[in-house]
Amino acid sequence: MDRFLALRVFCKVADSGSFSRAARELSMTQSAASRGIADLESRLGLRLFERTTRRVALTLEGRAYYEQIEEHVRALEDAELRAASGFGDLAGRVKLSAPGALGRRLLLPELVRIMHESPGLVVDAALTDQRVDLVAGAFDFALRVGVRSEPSFIERTLGTSPQWLVGSAGLFAGKPAPTSMSELAAVRVVASGGVRDLEKLGLSVRLTTDDIETNLRAVEAGLGVSVLPRWLVARRVQEGRLIRLLPRLALPSPPLVVVYPRRLRRVARQVLERIERHLQKELTFDG
Repeated sequence: MDRFLALRVFCKVADSGSFSRAARELSMTQSAASRGIADLESRLGLRLFERTTRRVALTLEGRAYYEQIEEHVRALEDAELRAASGFGDLAGRVKLSAPGALGRRLLLPELVRIMHESPGLVVDAALTDQRVDLVAGAFDFALRVGVRSEPSFIERTLGTSPQWLVGSAGLFAGKPAPTSMSELAAVRVVASGGVRDLEKLGLSVRLTTDDIETNLRAVEAGLGVSVLPRWLVARRVQEGRLIRLLPRLALPSPPLVVVYPRRLRRVARQVLERIERHLQKELTFDG
């Protein structure tokens, strides 16, 4: 068995916990799949799986190896799919979910480009901050921020979403911007979450909202400063409309995770691959 196929077998077994299921997905016999894993273990000098009559589970070494290679194997599979399709127009229906603001600001422009290129593509996009049920809603995939809790699905981190503390230029017109937490304590805060944490820091919260775009508009209107995703505010900081405050302040960087079933339809995988590249580029933009 060639190395790439052996790695595909390994990832399929790791994902499904079953040699028979992995073999079916790869259109091979279970014995061939078992031999491929045995050859891989022999080549690596590692035991990758613990096998019992009831289950197959990764060993610690197997888990570490899986985390190193899974994204690379997935990328090679995607490349084969694109080559097999001749890089032609995408066609079919794809249903996806993404957080509201991120979906509108980062995802939708790329979806529009994809759909202009592929007239046969139909997209159902649920842009909401509410957690959707992937099975009940028949979603192909979902983007989530800071969530990794779907054991029956594949979850991959596309990147992180660093947060910046920002205020409007007008808020500090004619006076210096705060350069320390003690100076910041004199400034009102606009928040979309973590209010108690902010108050513990001695900050006074003037407005709370459950929507980060509303939060941003309040900050731009001079109501106060706020912690917002870098992807949402970096261009405004670059343009001078917002000021980044206390850049050395340690703020969370929650992961952006894509969640999808273990068997993802080809058209959905192709759309996801385009979206991933776009989002990874947007997440690294820092002005």
